[in-house]
Amino acid sequence: MNKGIESDPSHYQYTSMLRFLPAILLSFIAFNLSSCQSLTNQAMIWAKNPNFSSPENCAWNYFAALTTNNPKLEYQCFGKDLKKRYQATLDTYIIARPELLKQLGVAAKYAFNLNLIKEEFINEDEAILWWGLNSKKALFGMLIKRQYYWTLKTDQGEYGALIPQPPKKYIYLNGTKMNADIDDPILRSINAQATIKSLYIGYEWKIADFLEIIES
Repeated sequence: MNKGIESDPSHYQYTSMLRFLPAILLSFIAFNLSSCQSLTNQAMIWAKNPNFSSPENCAWNYFAALTTNNPKLEYQCFGKDLKKRYQATLDTYIIARPELLKQLGVAAKYAFNLNLIKEEFINEDEAILWWGLNSKKALFGMLIKRQYYWTLKTDQGEYGALIPQPPKKYIYLNGTKMNADIDDPILRSINAQATIKSLYIGYEWKIADFLEIIES
């Protein structure tokens, strides 16, 4: 645990927030953040080059998107679990977003000012990140999960989808050959005469839920 933290967030009871954004929490800290200088320039740089290679990077992508008013990047940060819970598509999120931002108020502008208090890995595919205004107390958490996917580029287009297991479950060696075994209905739509340019099987970290701390 980082030095200076007054209490360990893992000892708190937390519950899933029934909101697409941590509106209550960010609104709560808006008064404190409004006295800080918005890190808009830094957030803009981050938002132009987002990456999802780690749980922390995913979270910073999201905060940068809020700070720079980038709804597409906000939505890109959400994982399949969060989207399924709210039955959200990009279109429905953009329609609902004005009301969500109304709840957030000025806090959205200062989201990039938040500090990571602690990162806890539940397993190799799940992590909880606790966030606050300083290094002493966490105010809310993010559950972030690893999502595996494949993308295939051909001379006729690009295709891809999520896969439930790590890449090692789909790639195997046979002598001097390396074979990829992916079963997906999308593959039926690819012309057998198409020229394959590249195949990529990898992962990204995405937000699965927002967590509210309840002190007992």
